[in-house]
Amino acid sequence: MIISCGILAYRIINGNKEVFLAHPGGPYFKEDYNTWSIPKGHKEHLEESEICARREFQEEINKTPPKSLTFFGSFRVNREKIVKVFIGETNFTLDGCISNTCEIWWKDKVITIPEIDDWGWFNLKEALNRINFGQKQIIRKFMKEFS
Repeated sequence: MIISCGILAYRIINGNKEVFLAHPGGPYFKEDYNTWSIPKGHKEHLEESEICARREFQEEINKTPPKSLTFFGSFRVNREKIVKVFIGETNFTLDGCISNTCEIWWKDKVITIPEIDDWGWFNLKEALNRINFGQKQIIRKFMKEFS
């Protein structure tokens, strides 16, 4: 089983909650709906889950994670992966968001792509429409517990 850890960052604007989502880079995820994700990544052997979540958040969007995080749950997002999710309130701007890069095989060659090619704050209804199928349960739980 693959374990990833991530952060569902949220903010409150005029009494309404918004969550931060990231769109994966590269040629596989051109669609806008059902492809977005919380910033997350693979947990290294023996790494603490919260440390992993903070590291991945910083690497993927170049922003400091929320100071205070609460463990929100473990979510099985497909047959092979569990995502351990932390939540925290913050209110950073999108200015200065930049992603690290990675290499993938594409059309018989290795190419370098940004891990994340877009990001944004979304109201909960829009977030539910954009987030990938495996992670919709995270947004639904957030809506149930914090709406």
